[in-house]
Amino acid sequence: MLTLWKPTHADPYRNLFDSVLDRAFDGNRHSGAFESMSPNVDIEDLEDKVVMYADLPGMGDEDIKITLEENTLSISGKREIERKGLMRSERRSGTFERRFYLGDQINQEGIEAKFDKGVLRLVLPKADKVLPKEIPIMVS
Repeated sequence: MLTLWKPTHADPYRNLFDSVLDRAFDGNRHSGAFESMSPNVDIEDLEDKVVMYADLPGMGDEDIKITLEENTLSISGKREIERKGLMRSERRSGTFERRFYLGDQINQEGIEAKFDKGVLRLVLPKADKVLPKEIPIMVS
C-alpha cells in the first residue's frame, strides 16, 4: 500500500566512504552529531484510511513542509539546535526529507495533517474502490 521512496541509483562508493568515516571518528560517527536528521515514522493501515505519525521533537509547524507530487508524499523540514559550550551532542539537527510512494490506493484530495506536541499526524483516506465500467455497444 504505502512504500518508502528509495532512489533508483545506488552509490557504489557509499559503503567505502562510510567505513573510512567510521575509522576516522573511532566508530562514534553515529553518535548524533555527524548523522543526518531523519524522523521516525509509524504507519497504521486501518480499514478506511492510513495514518502516519512522525516524531519531530523541538520543531514547530512552521519548520515542517508536506508536499504531494506524482503520487509521492514528502515530509521535509529543518531543526536547529543552539550548540554553545556543549561537551557532547547526541540530538540531531539539520534538514531532512522523508518520501513515501502512495500509489492509487489513497484519496489524495482528502489528506489531512495535524501537529501536536512534537508529533505530526497524517490521515490518508483510502480511495473508493473503482468498479469496472461496462461500455454499451452501439448499433448503427
